[in-house]
Amino acid sequence: MTSNDVKPLQLIDSGTDTMPAPQRIAMTNALTAHGVINFQSFTPQGSTGHAFEYWTQTDPATGHTIGQDVIDFLNANIPPH
Repeated sequence: MTSNDVKPLQLIDSGTDTMPAPQRIAMTNALTAHGVINFQSFTPQGSTGHAFEYWTQTDPATGHTIGQDVIDFLNANIPPH
């Protein structure tokens, strides 16, 4: 598995997400161990809820909303038609 095999991937969870954090961390570690670099993995500070429930929360790391972080990631990784 390499960055050529894996489409751009963004892994986000929250402090109260029903998916246990170890799953995101294990996936992050597996991708990193295989040299995959076209992904992001993080837990926004102070995040609660799931998926679109934290879309409008501000990510302290970037100062943008989580939604804008996702849009920026997609724009950076999906070539225009």
